[in-house]
Amino acid sequence: MKHAWVVGAIALMLAGCGGAGGSAGEEVSDSAAADAHTDGTGAADASSQDGRTGETDGCAGQAAPFSEMFDAVLANLLATGECVAGNWEEDFGDACFYGQALLVWQGEETQDAKLAKLGLESAGYAWECAETFNANPASFLSGSDDLLLGLFGLFETYRRYDAVVAVAGADGWRPDGQKEGLAAILGETVQSFDELLSGLGDYVPDFDVYALYTYGNTVVTALFGLLYVEYARTFPEEAGPWVARAEELVEVIRDAAFDPDLGGFRVRPDDPELEIYPNITMMLLLGRLYLLTGDETHLETALQLYDAIQPLKDVEQGSYRSPYSAETMGAKTDDYKTLSSQLYTILAFFTMYECTQDPRWLEEVAAIFGFIDSHLRQGGKLLHHWMDGEVAKPEHLEYYCVGCNFQALYALKYYWTKPYCSKQ
Repeated sequence: MKHAWVVGAIALMLAGCGGAGGSAGEEVSDSAAADAHTDGTGAADASSQDGRTGETDGCAGQAAPFSEMFDAVLANLLATGECVAGNWEEDFGDACFYGQALLVWQGEETQDAKLAKLGLESAGYAWECAETFNANPASFLSGSDDLLLGLFGLFETYRRYDAVVAVAGADGWRPDGQKEGLAAILGETVQSFDELLSGLGDYVPDFDVYALYTYGNTVVTALFGLLYVEYARTFPEEAGPWVARAEELVEVIRDAAFDPDLGGFRVRPDDPELEIYPNITMMLLLGRLYLLTGDETHLETALQLYDAIQPLKDVEQGSYRSPYSAETMGAKTDDYKTLSSQLYTILAFFTMYECTQDPRWLEEVAAIFGFIDSHLRQGGKLLHHWMDGEVAKPEHLEYYCVGCNFQALYALKYYWTKPYCSKQ
């Protein structure tokens, strides 16, 4: 029965293929928050205790870097962010992952019942999105942002389930929200996604979904691989087939989009321009596969992708240029960097650190966080982009989004579980 639904969904999608990567991309602007379509970082590997004092990493109580930024941004999100039945406004789907994950993590860590309940409310919304998709995969066309990102957040919630529910109390989770039910919804939804992708030939074609016309086919296809990796990491007893599927996708993506002249992956097969997103997304996928399998070829390719994106690096700022939405946003020079692309680069570099234990990755991370703090932050807001020597302005096509601000806090908490102080 499920397979019939999936076939129907694929037919609807393909009916809308063709020019979606052109006109739709012109009508809908870039958003920092929507960039979360590229990640399954598995930051739950990190210690659940507060790393801000450095007590777990040999830093002798040294205060964590960027603590003031963290506190200011969190305070602003809690004061001004609008969350209706778990669904955050102005997030383009990102808060379904990062709002959920950050609040669950912070609520558990600080024993703050209010934050824990808010995180679980966000998880409940993500659960509902998954149930809708499983009942009718054609809903992917209208709800893909919240659905995909919320699913990554549900992995985080599952891994912290017992502790965060204890903090939130009896009314902090949906009535039928047993841990076994959450595991079941994760398994069913990943299986539904796999059937969907198989029906699309294992490389997502063009159709009218925001992530595709903004970030490209390679990124969205790699996201499926990251879902498989997250499932394998969360449920190791079932890992084998999902690791194998992720490795199959790597080969399909390589055949479709690897460009020897770039030394990396194209955003879509017919686009020869060097872009940040396909390469950091594949760096994440390959790095996670290396951590699961120990296969050195995955790590070698991931390190090659780091070399490929170096032409995009602004050494003076410590940032990486973000050409994917520069034209849409109206940039007149190549001095254009989005908040979200910096954050996904950070998450990719965290994975490289986990693979190699080389401190240079944390030095890169510190430089990017420094750019975010000095160039993109205004009080408690991290703005969407830096363009032509100035921070984003309210009259720009994109200015501020809630989801990406949550993502920055999530990345900082992840950072604080690393031995950052050894390089301060």
